[in-house]
Amino acid sequence: MVYRSKRRKFNDFVRTHNWKYYLLFLIVFVTIVAAVVIIAFKTKTSESTENTTTTPHPSETENVTGEQYINVKGKYLISINTANNIISIYSWDADTENFSSSPVREMPAAFPDNIEEDEYSFSKDDLEKTIWYHAETDGFYRYQSDFGGKFIFHSARYFADGNKNSLDIDSYNSIGSSTSSNGFLLLCSDARWIYENCSYASEIQVISDESISSDNIKSSIIPIPDGLSWDPTDTADDSPFCQTVLKEFNCTIQYATLPAGVGTEPLFKFVKAYDENGTDVSSYVYTTWTETFVSAGTYVIPFYIADIYGNILTDTINVTVKEPVEETTEAVEPTKPVEENMEDVKPTEPDTQEESSSDIETQQPTSEISETQDTE
Repeated sequence: MVYRSKRRKFNDFVRTHNWKYYLLFLIVFVTIVAAVVIIAFKTKTSESTENTTTTPHPSETENVTGEQYINVKGKYLISINTANNIISIYSWDADTENFSSSPVREMPAAFPDNIEEDEYSFSKDDLEKTIWYHAETDGFYRYQSDFGGKFIFHSARYFADGNKNSLDIDSYNSIGSSTSSNGFLLLCSDARWIYENCSYASEIQVISDESISSDNIKSSIIPIPDGLSWDPTDTADDSPFCQTVLKEFNCTIQYATLPAGVGTEPLFKFVKAYDENGTDVSSYVYTTWTETFVSAGTYVIPFYIADIYGNILTDTINVTVKEPVEETTEAVEPTKPVEENMEDVKPTEPDTQEESSSDIETQQPTSEISETQDTE
């Protein structure tokens, strides 16, 4: 006997009680899929258009180009307080569509003249960014972000293009106090932060609020010691500032003697510096004496070391320079051989008196430093 299965039509399926469960399962499944798609799309949009996280800080040794940060998407509020020369930056919250109530970064600055209190916004065409900006009549500036008008943010002035050790100390020292005729002067690290994070979508407001304290913010301005022309906040690998906290620094000798014609290089082996972890950081020691000792005399040679936390330590070595001993040779006239009768020459007995070696003074040229003893 052969059985045939009878096909069930849709009407027969509806008459059963199971269709309600199938329909409920389908609704739940579609809801879950839709929720996943919406969340993924919202997350991607938030990251690409309203990203308020800090752009990773590339190393100074990388080949960083201006184009790399022209189109950053970070939206921030740059609040300029003319009452205390402080700039506060607030991040954008995409969920609440408002700027944060607390600043994500605060920085001292030197402001240009005649900035009116108001709120400003910009278009994409307004923003220009340059790592080294050449002001034709006013030197060079680093990490320039030009939002248009007077709203140009950059470092203090440098005397040479591409030379990070050519900082104008007067321009640097004006940050946080006086005014600038060429945009907003910032510490190098602050100028770089704006350069890397603030896009054309950022907004600027100018206020005058004396109630906002600026003491802690201005303490970030690290003094630059004599002999250096480098912004301490620029922590590149070739920075002359020690990157850890200094603890100990001293010259192991107080007096030394050098011959004329040499420089201070032999003295550095007697100068030692250590950080708070006990690490030898003597490689950061430098001196402002850069000349060769030409003439005899007594010189006080200063040595310095500075860290990025504002600690500056110094010590000295008293150097006595002696004139080099000149070797003189007398002219010797040639003599003719004397013809003698060999029969008339008598042998002479050797001198039995030995010459004392202590009477012979030998002098060898001095090529290294000699330490003199303290007779006190």
